Amino acid sequence: MDHTLTSKSELSVTEQVLWDRTVSGDIYGEIDFTKMSRVLDVGAHIGAFAVWAATSGAASVLAYEACPERHRRLALNAEEYTSITPILGTVGLSGGYVRPVQPESDCAPTPVLWTSRKAVPCIGLRQLLGESEVDLVRLNVGESVFAMLRQPGVVSLVKNVIGDYVGPDRRVLSLVSFLKRHGFTARAYRDGENRGKFFAFRQ
Repeated sequence: MDHTLTSKSELSVTEQVLWDRTVSGDIYGEIDFTKMSRVLDVGAHIGAFAVWAATSGAASVLAYEACPERHRRLALNAEEYTSITPILGTVGLSGGYVRPVQPESDCAPTPVLWTSRKAVPCIGLRQLLGESEVDLVRLNVGESVFAMLRQPGVVSLVKNVIGDYVGPDRRVLSLVSFLKRHGFTARAYRDGENRGKFFAFRQ
């Protein structure tokens, strides 16, 4: 069954997993998911990374997606993987509700506060973590990411961080510098103008 979106920019989940395992694999290196009991995928889209993690041995993947259309496809793609929990919502600085900002045919990654019936839940990263470590967090770099990771006690509970960024290079470089100061080996990789990927692993 084809669960892809209609936009020509979308890939099937299988195509995305292959993309992640080749292109992202070259950037991130070999990620040993078999040693990971808790993975957070924030902005999971239709599940490419979540499926990669699940099929590679991650014990539990919480996959958050705020766009209802993408979440529906995420849930369908995750059906055969008991380790994936697809969640309609997002992770942010604090709890509340958000509505994705998107054109009619797609959903952008940046949510805004909203009070309409279309709002989806947002859980604060600090609240989500509690006192338990998370093996890996995948997210997109935005202004809220800096605030989330800089909350007291958060960065010490996160072992690895990977993700994508769109926007000024200085934004992701600031994040990389921050993570290095907290004991990570971190690097950003540009794969276009003002866009790319980054990773940060504990030393």
